[in-house]
Amino acid sequence: MQLSTTKRQRERHLPPKNNSSTTTTTSNSSAHACSYSNCGNNNTNHHSSRLPLLVLLVLLLADSSHGYNIDLPSYVTHVREPNTMFGFSIALHKGASGYAQSNSLIVGAPKFDTSSYQQGVVEAGAVFKCGMSDGDCNLVKFDSSGNHRNTYGDVIERKSYQWLGATVSTSRDNDLIVACAPRYVFHTMTPNKSLRYDPVGTCFTSRNLTHFNEVSPCRTNNWGYHRQGSCQAGFSAAASTHGDRLYIGAPGSWYWQGQAYSISPDATFPYKPPYYQPFGTGGQTYSYDVTRPENQVYSTAESSSQDDDSYLGYSMITGDFDGDRVEDIAIGMPRGAGLLGKIVVNHWNMSNIFNFTGHQIGEYFGYALATCDVDGNGLDDLIIGAPMYSEPGNVEGKYDVGRVYILLQKASGERWPVEHIRDGYNTKGRFGLALTTLGDINRDGYGDFAVGAPYDGPEGRGIVYIFHGSPNGPLLKPSQIIKAEDIVEGAPYPHTFGFALSGGLDMDGNTYPDLAVGAYASDQVFIFKSRPVAAVNAMTSFVNQTKLISLDDRKCQTVRDGKRVPCTEIMTCWSYTGEYLPRNLDFDVSWVLDAKKPKKPRMFFLLDEGKNIRNASISLQYGRTYCRNETVYLVDNVQDKLTPLEVEMRYDLRSRRPLAPVIRRKRDVLEPVIDQNREIILRDAINIQKNCGLDNICVPDLQLDIATVDKYLHGSHKPLIVEVTVTNRNEDAFESAFYMVMPKDLDFIKIENLVEKGDTPITCSAPSQTNNYTLKCDLGNPLQGQKFAKFNVIMLPSQTFGMSPSYHFYMEANSTNAEIDGNQRDNVVIKNVDIWVETDLDIEGASLPDFQLYKASDYLAIENATKEEDLGPQVVHLYNIRNNGPSFIEEAVILIHYPNETVGGDLLMYMLNQPETHGNIVCDPHLGVNPLRLKLDNNLKQKSYLRDRGVIFSTETSSSSASSSASGSGSTIYSGVEKAEGGSAAGTAVTIGRGTKELTEEERRRLEKEDEQEGAGDASATHIQRANEAAVSSSQSSYGGGAGTGGGSSYQWSTSSSSSSSGGSGAGGQGPTVIVRTKNTTTSYDSSGRPYVVESSTEYSTNLERAGQYYAQPLNQQQQHQQQ
Repeated sequence: MQLSTTKRQRERHLPPKNNSSTTTTTSNSSAHACSYSNCGNNNTNHHSSRLPLLVLLVLLLADSSHGYNIDLPSYVTHVREPNTMFGFSIALHKGASGYAQSNSLIVGAPKFDTSSYQQGVVEAGAVFKCGMSDGDCNLVKFDSSGNHRNTYGDVIERKSYQWLGATVSTSRDNDLIVACAPRYVFHTMTPNKSLRYDPVGTCFTSRNLTHFNEVSPCRTNNWGYHRQGSCQAGFSAAASTHGDRLYIGAPGSWYWQGQAYSISPDATFPYKPPYYQPFGTGGQTYSYDVTRPENQVYSTAESSSQDDDSYLGYSMITGDFDGDRVEDIAIGMPRGAGLLGKIVVNHWNMSNIFNFTGHQIGEYFGYALATCDVDGNGLDDLIIGAPMYSEPGNVEGKYDVGRVYILLQKASGERWPVEHIRDGYNTKGRFGLALTTLGDINRDGYGDFAVGAPYDGPEGRGIVYIFHGSPNGPLLKPSQIIKAEDIVEGAPYPHTFGFALSGGLDMDGNTYPDLAVGAYASDQVFIFKSRPVAAVNAMTSFVNQTKLISLDDRKCQTVRDGKRVPCTEIMTCWSYTGEYLPRNLDFDVSWVLDAKKPKKPRMFFLLDEGKNIRNASISLQYGRTYCRNETVYLVDNVQDKLTPLEVEMRYDLRSRRPLAPVIRRKRDVLEPVIDQNREIILRDAINIQKNCGLDNICVPDLQLDIATVDKYLHGSHKPLIVEVTVTNRNEDAFESAFYMVMPKDLDFIKIENLVEKGDTPITCSAPSQTNNYTLKCDLGNPLQGQKFAKFNVIMLPSQTFGMSPSYHFYMEANSTNAEIDGNQRDNVVIKNVDIWVETDLDIEGASLPDFQLYKASDYLAIENATKEEDLGPQVVHLYNIRNNGPSFIEEAVILIHYPNETVGGDLLMYMLNQPETHGNIVCDPHLGVNPLRLKLDNNLKQKSYLRDRGVIFSTETSSSSASSSASGSGSTIYSGVEKAEGGSAAGTAVTIGRGTKELTEEERRRLEKEDEQEGAGDASATHIQRANEAAVSSSQSSYGGGAGTGGGSSYQWSTSSSSSSSGGSGAGGQGPTVIVRTKNTTTSYDSSGRPYVVESSTEYSTNLERAGQYYAQPLNQQQQHQQQ
């Protein structure tokens, strides 16, 4: 295993737009290790900065980004020249002495300009060694020579822009360092003179940073991307724990199938092997036996064409993955397995052990790798990054959220049975692009790790997530979140924060491993120190073996008024252990009594009467246990006797830092922090002793019975009474209550208790809209066993009309202590009381005049009449309608029939006007009003007979009146339907009289047409006609437009006003012409990898019927059509 992260560049893989200030295309992998120990637990709580106990509730709810033991204010920062990509790759390096003071951070800057010390070379990239003081970085010249030439003087390589430092890696327990330049170019000159440019890549190793060996496994005669000419060796690299093996990834070999090499780091190889000989042959030298297998070069072989573009060697990490105590190598293949991604796990000699396959196409499974003993069983677990993962079907449109897979290794049975998944949080964040072990950063015995999401955060600047291990694997949520905006020096905040990660090595000498974070887009690197962790063992408990308190045992006396009260004691103890901790630590402590009922607590401190919260400060010595007792008491008249009385104790370290805003403190001694994966909120509970047997558990059996009428006479003015009886047939029922959900059109009047006072007191809260019209009655606390409550609920109607046909009641009796399952059926009663309506409707009529003498010779025949006076005398009929009750009428219908013709068929009565009405009466229009359009008498036309009779006053208005004239062949009066909408109060009169409303021509035409229909009289013919018209309209509108996507283009259809004479599939070009517009987007890259977008569009006309037939074809036929 090794402590390193490896970054690399690939022009096909761009970072999200608008989230980074750089246009360089990058990608990443990391390889790390962790240390092992054997203590801890897996409880999680996220808390932060230590505040005084005056604000205790805020103290334990602060932001977790400052809450655990990676300290932010004390970080070390290193910055280099802009645009050097300083921080693209980083690796913590263990010094040869083994002491923290000799440890350092190796940082790659792949675009650093080296022209000052490499003749004829620019921007070859560089590697720096950085310490624990700001800016303490020294250039390490892994490659200081210019371009090599052959014996003919030809330049045979190009080191400019080779990106030295794109990959750096170190050994965990050794001083071996490797730095690679994956864009190094070699010019193959043989077997002919044609010049070739092959990006074979190269690496350099060193143990003392003064002597360097170059290792370029693809610098052979196997030129061309079809062999090893584009292998880009050094795209990833890893070193074994003890520094005895070097692994190099070359993802561009053999049509980008990829390749991995296993090499002895102490071997010296020739510049290039003989013609068409593999790397490792032709003169390498060792200081020991070259015939031994471990001193040979091993590599993976070419595969079949189905593995083209798979990128084997994109990332790699070492670890013991088969339990044989010999380190193996896990190699990332993010485009393998049909783009699902694959992890190839090989022995050190490149023989395969097993493989893992990804879950989602395109998620880049294996982009980054790390190892750590997450579950603390002494075996290396594998952590795999898939930063391009997108949640399928998410409604928010998020993509490139990222995912991390944690595979746990077991010692027996199936070796890799468990897979944990942790997903990113924000779109384009690319959670999992960088990974690193943290070792056991909190000293709980389980390995921890960090995940980089360099484009996450409120402004896309990057976030680092810290995950702690546990016996069951990684904790569900991150224990700490570090955002780029948390850098306390303020704006401008770094970009691509978390692109490179390295951890697991103590840099400041406090024995806790630290964390390094790279932000190459800002040319910055940060080293965050870890704070010592105090593992606190705490407990709080009621000093009562039975865990019961009797309300009758009043053994304590209050100081204020000398009242005897029931009481008990609470004991609390603390101790702490851990590494690199002071001998004494101060803690802030708080107790909350009856924590489940903070608004109405039942328990208080005896020395602090009336208070249920107490704060205190304590000082503890390392390894020693301190305990204290507190006496607590209960108040009188405890209402809730069922809910346990709970004590809640919280503790936290007291901070010596001021409460001023967080600022950077470079030289501060790091204060300890408590282990927040342990419970820092402890609870215990005690119950109130009840008269419920030895188990102190009361099981009641309530039964609800009601008695009331089955129907209620509406308008009777008598109350509606419901008699309620609740009986408890078993043990005491605490906080027993009766609930009645009442109809909205009933008013609650009062409760009438039917038992003796003092036996079962009943108190009720009235129903209202806020409680869903629910009447609640408390029946006793408790309602004792074998007792009952009996009372009347008295109500009156609140509405006179618009009611439902019945009153619906839902009634239930219950208590806070549950009954036996199955006994609740008699607790609920549902009752419907029908509303009985009883009315006495009277209709009275009068004629004006009450008799009429008709002489036919005084009038004209009907066919000769031109005005009202030609037909006969006028007759007016008046009608009164009265409801004598007792109930109200919501709606009544009156039909008035009048003589229209004689038996011989002669016209008898002729209707002159529509009826005149008063009040809430509406009459349907009558078609037989003045059909001959005779000229009416204006005086009679404007006269109101209702006003003359005193039915309405001069300030009121009436609708049109109706009158009729008698003719020689018979006369007629209005015939129609009178309809009273709204309630007609009992004992009031409704009058129908003459009116003057006339139909418009359109209204008359419509009514006459409906009367002439031969179909059914329910307007079904009209409905069918409208349905047919709607279907035709829908069919026509379906040709109005559409949209489709495919082939990277967008389609828009629009109808044209012109018609096509020759196009289309029908004869004569039937169907409307459409314009089809297509928009094409093409993304290309220039020589520097910068993307640019070219958009083009086309437009053509086609017949809609032909287009419709085309888009109805099967998919394969459409594709064939497009290809043609």
